[in-house]
Amino acid sequence: MSLLPPRMVVERAWLTGRRKGVAIVTGGGSGHEPFAADFNRNQELLTNRQAANEHHQRDSHYVVVISTCQQPSATYQVCLRLSEYTTVGMYVSGDDSALARVSGTAGRRGLCGTMFVLKIVGAMVQAGATLDQALETCHKLGSAMGTIGFAASACQMPGAPKPHFTVPQGMLELGLGVHGEKGAATIKAGTASEVMKTLLDNLTREESETRLDLQKGDEVAVIVNNLGCTSELEMGILRREVVMQLKQRGINPIRVYQGSLMTSLDMKGVHISVLRILDPSWVTLLDAPTSALAWPTPILHKGGKDEAFSVPEYDLTLSAREALRNSYT
Repeated sequence: MSLLPPRMVVERAWLTGRRKGVAIVTGGGSGHEPFAADFNRNQELLTNRQAANEHHQRDSHYVVVISTCQQPSATYQVCLRLSEYTTVGMYVSGDDSALARVSGTAGRRGLCGTMFVLKIVGAMVQAGATLDQALETCHKLGSAMGTIGFAASACQMPGAPKPHFTVPQGMLELGLGVHGEKGAATIKAGTASEVMKTLLDNLTREESETRLDLQKGDEVAVIVNNLGCTSELEMGILRREVVMQLKQRGINPIRVYQGSLMTSLDMKGVHISVLRILDPSWVTLLDAPTSALAWPTPILHKGGKDEAFSVPEYDLTLSAREALRNSYT
């Protein structure tokens, strides 16, 4: 990786001088670390709105992933500027499942589920996927995932005298994002089991336009994302709960990722992102080797009375190129 001052752009070194292929461009401001800079060393290129324009190549193609619908204009400018030199496709990530209705709102926010898009499509383009294949998969993934979360306290900007909002004692904020905004509702605090049931009920409620339509027998990948200030003990408890309750609903979590992937400063809370595995090649692409420092090793549930968890026994040399070939034949 390299840093391009004064714009504070992080880029993959191999982009400079690259003559062909597809690269992924996205962005993220401070306060969401490790997103996006610490995923830059993955198969995909992660940068901000200015880097790609400085290293364009006429034979290169770009997928511009906007990770939040609330602030799309800056990243949209990437598409306009890059399109003067090369072929560009834009995908707006929107995995937020907090709102029952989208009309009258800014739309679904791009939250931690965006990491599924970046990891899977990143591995695809590394294996030689075309721009059209990458964009098609972005949209397939977007329709197959949802994110819901809660927080016990809001984040506080450095130097600010108080947090963005206050959560009443004994309550939790449900369905909030990563920019300091309040949630869609305030609920009573409870046990980990009770809170997780509320999250999954809201994620899948039939009357919601943003629901994730989970079906019995589905295989899923799950991200349990620390929003910044949740203890590892609590994270482990919540991870166990989401696995157990999905299994009770007839859903089989085959990949579970726990960690801080997309944070909101010091917010004490968690996002749960669930991806329905509608294409078996997605698992291979998730498992594709990566040098990204912040991408966690998946945890699998063994089942049984002890409810043990383990690291999966898969071959880290699994070919993403082979998965891509199988997906488009």
